[in-house]
Amino acid sequence: FITPVRVLRGWLTLCSDYGSAEIMDANHKRFALIVISLRKARGFVGIDIDWEYPADSTQASNMIVMLKEVRSQLDAYAAQHAPGYHFILSIAAPAGEVNYSVLRLADVGQVLDYVNLMAYDYAGSWSNASGHDANLYANPQNPNATPFNTDDAVKAYIKGGVPANKIVLGMPIYG
Repeated sequence: FITPVRVLRGWLTLCSDYGSAEIMDANHKRFALIVISLRKARGFVGIDIDWEYPADSTQASNMIVMLKEVRSQLDAYAAQHAPGYHFILSIAAPAGEVNYSVLRLADVGQVLDYVNLMAYDYAGSWSNASGHDANLYANPQNPNATPFNTDDAVKAYIKGGVPANKIVLGMPIYG
């Protein structure tokens, strides 16, 4: 059984002011309403948002404001059109410390149903050294081959306040 969840994704850091307070204040309610219209039109049971990546504490705070607004709109829609139903809200979450250390993890854990940890693409053409694509642990004998690892990321999310039962491990099942 496959549950349809709409994924909204993008590499938003390419737009340098996307996460600014002015842009977010003006648009987070509008974005939430667009999410609801997608839900109505397509029948999705939830929304997964892929914001790669909040660059600083201001953008991380604005991300939480936006997620809370989406949650509020999903709940209001459910109350009116599907009483008792809970629409899923999740994010695609970074596994690299430089990115997840910026996030407000306790708030992420509170507002979301799931955190889909992107536990893949740890190495590639952008890397300075050959490495593993999705290693579970760091390799102390060859740290350049494992600059990221899933174990450290999961532990950091839990320590930061994300309940373990909300963490979903993304895997590289592409060829």
